[in-house]
Amino acid sequence: MENKKPKGAKLICLTPVVNEAFELDRFLQCASVWADHIILGYQPSVDHTLEIAKQYEKVTIVNSPGEDWNELAMRSLLYEEARKIEADKRIIFNLDADEIISANFMTSAEWGTILQLPKGSIVRMQWFNFKASVFEGFDGNMIDVAFVDDGSSNLSGSIMHMGRIPWPNYDITILQSSEIRLLHYAFTNTERNLSKKTWYQAYEKVGKSEFGPHIFRKYNRAGTPPTMLAVRSEWFQGYANLGIDVTSIIYGYDYSHDYRLLEYL
Repeated sequence: MENKKPKGAKLICLTPVVNEAFELDRFLQCASVWADHIILGYQPSVDHTLEIAKQYEKVTIVNSPGEDWNELAMRSLLYEEARKIEADKRIIFNLDADEIISANFMTSAEWGTILQLPKGSIVRMQWFNFKASVFEGFDGNMIDVAFVDDGSSNLSGSIMHMGRIPWPNYDITILQSSEIRLLHYAFTNTERNLSKKTWYQAYEKVGKSEFGPHIFRKYNRAGTPPTMLAVRSEWFQGYANLGIDVTSIIYGYDYSHDYRLLEYL
C-alpha cells in the first residue's frame, strides 16, 4: 500500500454481528487487509457466525450485554473494548457485516489523509448500495463511519438505528470522503432485506413502543426509484489482487429475522 499509518497508530474495526455466517467471511477478509484489530460484538446466533469469527487471528469477540438487541449497549461495549488497546492514536471504524470499504483505499490519497487526522475527527463515507448483481447499484446515504478516538467522548442513542460514532462536545474536523466508498450488500437479496425490515418494524413497536402507522411509514416510503449506476472496477480490483472474492453473492433462504419475529407472536 502507498499510504502508511503514523507510528504508534492502530486501525480498529468494530462490528456487531448476529447470524452473519453467509457474509462474514467476505467481511473479515476485507477488514483484515486494513485493520490491526477487529472487535466483533457477538449476539447469540443460530448459524456458524461464531465459528467463522474464530478463524481470523485479528478478531476479538465480545459477547452481547443482553439477550435482546440493544444497539447503544452493544456499540458502547465495543468502544470500551477498543479503548483497552494501547496506541498513540486509535482510528476506530464502525462497520456492519454487510459493508466493506472499497478497494481503492489501497492507493487513494484520501486514505492517507484519514490516517493523519487529529484526535476527535470524524470520517464520512457514502454508501454504494449493490443490487442483485454487484455490478450495478445506486448511491446511498453518507455514513459517519470512523472516529479518531479522543479517549473520552461517549456514544449516545437508542436501542436501534443510532449513530455509530461519539460526537465530541468541541469543534472537530469532519472528512467527507469522495473517492473511497462504503460498499453495501444489504439489497443484494430482496427477500432477506424484506425479512429484516419486517423485524425492524416489530422490534420498534415492542422495544420502543412507537406508534404503529408511524413505524410503517418510516420503513415503507414511496418515492422515485433511484438512478442505477455501474460499479467502478477499482472498488473491487485491489481485493481481487489479494484473492478475495467480493462479487459472489450467497443467497440463503432461511432468514434468522423470521425466527426472531415469531418470538413476538
